[in-house]
Amino acid sequence: MRCRMCNNDKLSKEFPPVTVSKKCQHPPLVCLKCILSSSDTHCPSLSCGQLIQDDRREWFQAIWDKQFAEYKSSDVSVFETEPGECKVLHVTVLNGDAAEIEFNDSWTIMRMMTEIKKIMKFDINEQRLLYSGVELTTKLPDSKPATLKDFSVKPNSTVQLVKLLYAIPQDINKVVFDLNWQYPNDTDLLEGTEKRDYLDASCLIFEGEKCARTIDFVQKNPLMLAMLNKHKGIKKKEWGVKHSGDRMDDRKRIGHHLIDVSIEDIPTEVTNLFFILSAWNAPTISRYPNPSLSFYEKSTPEANLCSTTFTHASDYSAVIMCSLSRTRNGWVVYENGQTSNGNAKDYNPIKQTVQKLIQEGF
Repeated sequence: MRCRMCNNDKLSKEFPPVTVSKKCQHPPLVCLKCILSSSDTHCPSLSCGQLIQDDRREWFQAIWDKQFAEYKSSDVSVFETEPGECKVLHVTVLNGDAAEIEFNDSWTIMRMMTEIKKIMKFDINEQRLLYSGVELTTKLPDSKPATLKDFSVKPNSTVQLVKLLYAIPQDINKVVFDLNWQYPNDTDLLEGTEKRDYLDASCLIFEGEKCARTIDFVQKNPLMLAMLNKHKGIKKKEWGVKHSGDRMDDRKRIGHHLIDVSIEDIPTEVTNLFFILSAWNAPTISRYPNPSLSFYEKSTPEANLCSTTFTHASDYSAVIMCSLSRTRNGWVVYENGQTSNGNAKDYNPIKQTVQKLIQEGF
């Protein structure tokens, strides 16, 4: 996981096992080191500002101290709870949503998914669960029901939930990802001028952990295309993916970028397509209300197959809205919501964020 304060990748055990304050309404996204080294007594996450209780700070300090202690085989794991203390499991989503469920290592994965459905309202067939980079499958190789104990899941640890938005049937080929956003409220808009403020939709095409191609508005901008052809070179092959360029609705104050995908034309080496919205001029995406995604078959644009909206204000310049991933059973669309630095002017930070997600099993 990446700490939202120091922006460094950390192990899951380097984060608090619970929310920083008892009143926080978001998952713990700032590492223990940043929390404990700060003189501020308020939660630093996402401009939360809730007061950190003394007993919780002392608990975090004890966890941090144990991580650097010399252990003997008889020592108690830092994940174990005090006698009588309730054991829980933290379930987090990349977009910032989170919940706690009861922990019982004898539970089957299916039982845990049922509890998640009750609390977080994700249907069981929408859930993909990851723990320490490993997918929690409902069955073992011998077809027996898998339990939390089978995957060595510890109490007070964190399971990542990835939401399945849509499994594409084999008879659907041409689809459209409509990434859209509302104009910022403080934009001084004059219709027909360049005073609009843009988010840019981009598709990053990956072969394993390698970003093999980027599709964005440049494909519809003759000046930018000529510049790239002259100075950087650009592949002519579209790889089954085409970008619409800007589709701006000044009356409704909504911008659209449509990315058409022809499933059958995607090269066999391609494993994932990641769809990103990033700020062109603004320093962060927080200025743009409700960055959203609609997904539909090209022949029936009026019938959405799935949709999602990023609702968490972010201090980052980009958000990964979703991915189109190749699986053994065909192509599927997963919701994402991971934020990142970078934009269409410099994709390197976004590529690094995506590579980290792939390494972690997303």
